[in-house]
Amino acid sequence: MKRLLSVLVAVGFLSVVGTAAAQSPTLSGGATLGPDGVITLVSNTGDAVAGNDSSSATFTLPAGTTFAQLATLGVEFNVTDDGCAAGSPRITIHLASGKNVFVYLGAAADVNSCPLNQWISWPNLIGNADNGRYDTSQVQAGTQVTTYAAALALINGLPAGEQIVSSVSLDVDAGYAFDDKEQTVLLRKLVVNGLLFTAKKPKKQNPAQLCRAQQQADPAGFKSHYGTNKNKANAFGKCVSRMAKAVEAGAAMKVHQQTVKSLKAKKAAKAKAAAKAKGKKKGR
Repeated sequence: MKRLLSVLVAVGFLSVVGTAAAQSPTLSGGATLGPDGVITLVSNTGDAVAGNDSSSATFTLPAGTTFAQLATLGVEFNVTDDGCAAGSPRITIHLASGKNVFVYLGAAADVNSCPLNQWISWPNLIGNADNGRYDTSQVQAGTQVTTYAAALALINGLPAGEQIVSSVSLDVDAGYAFDDKEQTVLLRKLVVNGLLFTAKKPKKQNPAQLCRAQQQADPAGFKSHYGTNKNKANAFGKCVSRMAKAVEAGAAMKVHQQTVKSLKAKKAAKAKAAAKAKGKKKGR
């Protein structure tokens, strides 16, 4: 009877693992869900806002899930600014003990290297044999370059309570590693056992809504960027016209994100220049 119950429990677990149910991860830091159903994760250490220094999309796992019971760990992402660096982006497997196992997402030959503006898919990182893909240095010092098999053996050797996984997240936090102090990653799929986030087929974007978002990023810069008449009063109309063309070409979100980034950068540069000029006046 005990054996039968054990088999039934095992089958029940496998059925949960094998059937992923769509749901949304918890977003934190500079992570946002866009109108196209894609999550944008930003690390911006170049502005005065501390809340967007890092971003995470997190799945909380069913109570009692162990590291060995992770059967599926997949992700589809796109690094749009400025690349992979310093272990970011990565998947973090949060152990109940408070320690973490990191899974790096770059190329097999260099986990801190990845192409820009290209969707990268890892269907399942469980069982991945790339040396350096897994980092268990928080569990045991000196094991930051390791494989799944070695990570599994290490964690299976821990007391039962320390094998429990509380949550799994996709993290972006290496803005500081780039000249512009920004790193941006798009996420359209994250699957952990029976938990699945996948971007829904996007609705056709509204050009006017995209333009309002750009305008909010820097009202003065927006007028200067789009306006063509004497007082730049036609800026909003020109923006809507340009974004409508981008929508039809299927490039609306790319153009929108690039424009917002440019407006914010110019606004920050002006503020920096103004502060510098004010400092010089005081010094006279």
